[in-house]
Amino acid sequence: QAMVFRAYPIAGIADDNFYVGEFLEELFNGLSSSFVEEVREKRGLAYTVGATRLLGKKEGMFCLFAGTQGQQVSAVEEEMRKGIQRVLDKKITTSEFEICRTCLKVNHQLRLQTLSRKAFQAGYDCLLQLPAEHGLEYEQKIDSITLEHFYAVCESYLKSDRSSTLYYYLNNIYEEEIYCTFCFCLSLHCISLL
Repeated sequence: QAMVFRAYPIAGIADDNFYVGEFLEELFNGLSSSFVEEVREKRGLAYTVGATRLLGKKEGMFCLFAGTQGQQVSAVEEEMRKGIQRVLDKKITTSEFEICRTCLKVNHQLRLQTLSRKAFQAGYDCLLQLPAEHGLEYEQKIDSITLEHFYAVCESYLKSDRSSTLYYYLNNIYEEEIYCTFCFCLSLHCISLL
């Protein structure tokens, strides 16, 4: 088995373009994601596939990942490249974009259902010296992102010369440990490219 990672620098949590990153992550992550459908469901290239971000205050990392068979890493990486190119070629449909918007707003509301999550978010915002109303503006900020703005921001971040790719072949080591270690190292690398 192997893990394939492809990462790009992305805006951090205090940057207004953070919300574009929310759309990007949802686009590559949701069950209705054409990327997930192509890689996992149609082509059967990966048993786990998706996207995540590791965020600092000003910069962060956007990372596509997939767990696959060792002989399929090249095919998985090619699908990752195609998925990113689809964004750069402005081929995301309005319907896809609006599904992302709805999912983001619903998931945000679900995350704030518990007192512990609300307290965590308030503490996190305080730690990053974000304004108290930062979390309260989430839906408004999500609603303000247009598809054209999304494309413009993605074009500035999703450049192949600012990306990193890693294949990691698993040998009886827990995936989670590898994933966490890799994300830390790769995030440092991507942030250095900013």
